[in-house]
Parts: sequence; structure tokens; C-alpha cells
Amino acid sequence: MKRIIVAACISLGVCSFLFSADGGKVKISVIDFAVSSKNPDYEFLGKGFAEFVSVELSSSRDVLLVERQKLQQIINEQKLSLTGLIDENHRVEVGKLISADYFIFGSIFDIAGKMSLVYRVIETSTGKVILEEKLTEDISKYDYISAVVAKKVLSGLKAYTPDELTAKAENPVNKSGEVAVKFSKAVNAYDKGDFISAKAQLKEAKKLDPANKAIEVYSAKLNVNNCKFKTLSERHFPVKNPAFLGFAKNDSYYLSFSGMSEDPNVYSADGIMGIQEYDGRTKTGFTLPIGTNFGAGVEYNAQGIYKDVLFHNTGTSSVPVWVRQAEFDAELSEFILSLGFKLNNNLSIGIAGSSYNQNLQLAVNGQPRAFSRSDVNCYCAQLGLVYKDNGENLVLDAFVGYSTERLYSYSAAGDSFSPYRIPVVEENTMTLANKDKTLYFVLKQSNQIYTDVQRYTGKLLPAVEYWPVDFLALRGGVELAYYQQNSTSSFQTGYLTGATVTIPGINLDIDINFSFWKRPSRTLENLYLNETIINWSFNFNHILF
Repeated sequence: MKRIIVAACISLGVCSFLFSADGGKVKISVIDFAVSSKNPDYEFLGKGFAEFVSVELSSSRDVLLVERQKLQQIINEQKLSLTGLIDENHRVEVGKLISADYFIFGSIFDIAGKMSLVYRVIETSTGKVILEEKLTEDISKYDYISAVVAKKVLSGLKAYTPDELTAKAENPVNKSGEVAVKFSKAVNAYDKGDFISAKAQLKEAKKLDPANKAIEVYSAKLNVNNCKFKTLSERHFPVKNPAFLGFAKNDSYYLSFSGMSEDPNVYSADGIMGIQEYDGRTKTGFTLPIGTNFGAGVEYNAQGIYKDVLFHNTGTSSVPVWVRQAEFDAELSEFILSLGFKLNNNLSIGIAGSSYNQNLQLAVNGQPRAFSRSDVNCYCAQLGLVYKDNGENLVLDAFVGYSTERLYSYSAAGDSFSPYRIPVVEENTMTLANKDKTLYFVLKQSNQIYTDVQRYTGKLLPAVEYWPVDFLALRGGVELAYYQQNSTSSFQTGYLTGATVTIPGINLDIDINFSFWKRPSRTLENLYLNETIINWSFNFNHILF
């Protein structure tokens, strides 16, 4: 029990220190500006400039921005339009629902090639206008325009204004107006869920303005961490930490096949008893966001199977003759339910659980034992935590999971099988990405803690994933493992390699991973087996939205 408590504390402690309350910050929501222009390229400028201003405001330590997705959800639920917020009663109502202290909204007018921006700051508790300004400039000064607006808003609210923002607001710089146009189109495409078009527009905008912060923010939203270093998913737990569901932006369907390659070798520690072991899993699942802070998932473990075949040597140690003596099979199928909740823009928690029947069959010398074909009811639960920095260049995730399922070890002396519980699983992962999200470094550490037998497994997996092009990723890593059984221990190494191919037209990711390592036998003590695993997974995104 102490080990379980320690495992839970490790998982929760990895990220919990990163959570802090939002108290003391001014909560602001920037509404898409209305646009009055006959130029079709300017149709979505209101969205683009709202985001330009939002990003500038977010640089102040005194400001907390309300996500545009959360605002849009509330507006849709209240059957309003953005222009409906002009009404004072609607401002107060929506402001309370999204917990915003202030709204910023206004209009953009295209006047003889110049852009005139009229904006207002509204106090949501009263509906009163506390600031109203107008600024007319060429669209090529989009950085200057957004900086001036942000600086005046922060000054009006007596909030901290970073020096960098002040410098931009005092030194207008002419850039290509195409950046504002392309970025605005990208925001519109993102709102519609057309991430392929959004990514293409951002890529063009970034060529013209590589250092623009708003472009970096949206690029980070579209380029999420995609490191997949697990080949054989943990038994009874979702393919992914359930806490990630709190950050879910779209629905997803996946199908995963994992299994060991058949090994004809019989492994033996004493030359008398030998074994062959096989493990395979087929999982399919569906996840989707519920609002802006919740996500849910259901996963079906369609074929969880493992088979251990025991042999007895009737020959000699130098010329063994292996004769099948016993066979142990376990099959199961189960539904796993998952929930994730986003606590703030950086932190999410999640839970998962299932109840299932474990179908056991044992035959010794061809004769079934007492518990042959028995169904054992089992339960499992998982708790997860995920932290992401604002640019999603750093992701920390941790989980701990427990199941009541049992495995069986064999004793040759008594020709008997003894049950033991599968281990408590505790895992911590750190993922670091470069600025362009093309190179990832992953450090994964896991513990398998057995509660009723003297066994322990600890693993460390450093790995790298590289995206040379948008549709292909290559990955590789090494595994360093420590195993303890009763009074003996062993260090083992292994490796992993794999690739991901994306097919944008149908929003499909195809992953394949190979891994090789040594692990302890489930059934015979002090025996290590070579294990080669292959995993295929197919992930379809945006099926519904």
C-alpha cells in the first residue's frame, strides 16, 4: 500500500506545483471586430486584428484572456451574434457567463486604402463604456496598430505594460499587409475547423513575418505534440492519458493493433522448465470535446489476450527435448470510459475506468484445472494530469493506474499456479519541442509496482521524433530497464523505432512502431525473454466537426 501511495504522489507531484490561481488578474475578452469594406480580401480582418490585439494583451502579467472558443460557445448557447453584444443587457449577461471583467469590441472601416479602427472597452459588470478610441493607419502597420490598442487598454485599466509592447506602440514599422490578410484567413479557417487551410495560410504569413507572435500562437495550436513512443498500450488503460481530453479541440476515432511477434524459442532459466509467451491487443475508441473545458472518450479493448505455454525438458541440458506440459490463456474484452477537465489554459486532469470479465483457461498435460474457463470480474481506474506551456513547446504528463486483475506464476516443485495482481502502473513523461514543432525530445519514466509479490519494474525511455516534412515523422529511442524479483535484480536495454504518416485530405494519421527488449517472464521466476513488438494505429480526426 505504501508503494501505491508513493506512486500516486509522484504522478500528482510532477505537475501540481505548476497550478496557480488566476486571482488578481484582469479578465478580458476581445470580440471579433466588425468589418466594413468592399475588398473581399478584408472580409476576415476583424478576426485577425482581434487576435493580434489579444496576443499583445496577453504579454501583460496582469491580464488573463478569455479564449475565443469559450466566448463563441456561450454566444451560440445564448443564440446571440457578436453584434448582439452591442446591447448593454447582453454584455452583462455574457460577461457573467464567461467570467470576463471587460469586453473589447469595435469596427474596422476601409477608407480610401486606409484602415480605420474604432474600438471600445466595456465593463461587463455594468455594461458601461470605459474607453473609446479611434486609430487610422495603413494595414501594413498591423503590428503598430495592435500594439497601440493594447497599450491604451492596459493603461486605461492600470495594468502592467511590457517594455517591448511600449516600443512597438511608439515605433511604427511598415510590413507587408498580406500578413494581416493571410493571418485573418487562417483564424477564420481555424474557427471552422479547416486546419489544413489554416496551416497553409499561416505558413505563407510566417514567410513574410517570421517573428510575429500571433502567428506563432496559432501555429502552436495547429502543431500539437505528436510523440507516440508506446507500442504496447498499458492493459486496461486508454491509449492516451485521459487528462489530454481536457485540451481536445476536435473529435477523433482510432484503431490500434499491438502484438508480439511469434518466437519459436523456448526460454528456460534452469534447463528443466521452459516457456513461450505471447501478448496481443486490439483497441478502438472515440474521443470528443464537450464545450471548451471538458472532453470524453470511450474505448473498446476488443481483443486483449495473453498466452503462456510451459514446457518440460525430457532430454539433457545440452540437447533439450521440450515437451508441452501446461498452457495458460487469458482473454478479455472491455469498455473503458474517460473524462478530462481543463482547469486553466495550461493544466488539465483526467480519470478513466472500466469493469470487465477476465476469461481464464488452464490445462496441465492436456487436462483442465479447477478454474478452467472461469470468468473473473475485474475493475480498473486511472488518474492523470497534464501541463502545457502557452506555446505547447513543453508538455508534462503523468498518470497512475490500478487494476484488480490477476496473473499466475508456476511452481514446478508443487506443480501449481499461484495468483498475483498485475502491477500498479505509474508513468511520467516530459516532451520538449523546438519552436517550429519539427523536432521533439521525449523523456519517459515508468514504474510497475506489484502489491502482493516481491517484484518491481522501473524504465527510462529517452527518445527523439523528427518531422522532416509536414506529412512524415520519424522516431527512435532506447529503453533502460531495471527489474527486481524477490532477492535478484537485473538491468536490461532495448530500443524503439517508428514513423507517422499523415494524409491531410481525409485527416488520417497512420503510426507504426517497432520495439525490442528483454522482460521478465509472467509465469516463471528469474527468467527473461526477448520480446519484439509491432504496433499499428490509425487515427481519424474531425469526423463530426
